[in-house]
Amino acid sequence: MKRRIAVTFVILALWAAGVEARLVYLQVYAHKFYQDRAAHQQQNEVELAAPRGDILDRSGNLLAYSVGARAIMALPKGVDDAPETAAELCRALGDCTAADRRALADRLSGTRPSTCGAPATCRRIRLIGSTS
Repeated sequence: MKRRIAVTFVILALWAAGVEARLVYLQVYAHKFYQDRAAHQQQNEVELAAPRGDILDRSGNLLAYSVGARAIMALPKGVDDAPETAAELCRALGDCTAADRRALADRLSGTRPSTCGAPATCRRIRLIGSTS
């Protein structure tokens, strides 16, 4: 009975050592590889296929049509001064209230990416890159 317990203990100890060795390898030695891979996945720009176009019924009546849309995303890690960036965005948009500016600054100083999906808003934000 003691021999079975000892064998089981040795097997569990070897398994735990293997798991720990793998964790050390991933977190210490392969850290740079996975950090670069994550940055590439997060910052890679993907060119999307062309829009589908109109969908018509057999009589030629319009059932559905494509609507163009743009989106912008800000990575909070890349924003050095969130209140100043929010103020600059609001100047470009021209229609931000003080509450909007504070809310935008809060989103930019967080950890999750901030997005903009309204085409008119994104169009005005795009002007920031051409003026600075």
